[in-house]
Amino acid sequence: MRKRREIEVAGERIPRLDDIATLLYLATETGDWPAKPTNYIRGDIPWLQDGAVITLRNLDPRGEMGATYTVQVLATQIEIHLLPGKWGQVLRKVLLAERPTNEEIAQMWEEEK
Repeated sequence: MRKRREIEVAGERIPRLDDIATLLYLATETGDWPAKPTNYIRGDIPWLQDGAVITLRNLDPRGEMGATYTVQVLATQIEIHLLPGKWGQVLRKVLLAERPTNEEIAQMWEEEK
């Protein structure tokens, strides 16, 4: 079996054969980019633009399996890594911040009335 080549991005090993990837980062308490991504998706998600609201569902059986988190895209960065030869790798980095669900927002409005 042939060993897959990898590159390192923010301390994470990523297979070089994946020419497109989306890296999800959960913002720090100050709203900055953390050193390492929370998740690595083997594909581009171009509709993840600033302001988009999405739900993350934890499917890790070792953690809070089934838990959901509503997050909003704070920023996106596109990096193109130029590798030896005539090919490269496109990385979409997406900074996410937790936000209240629509139900929680509606409840807050009701409480203020």
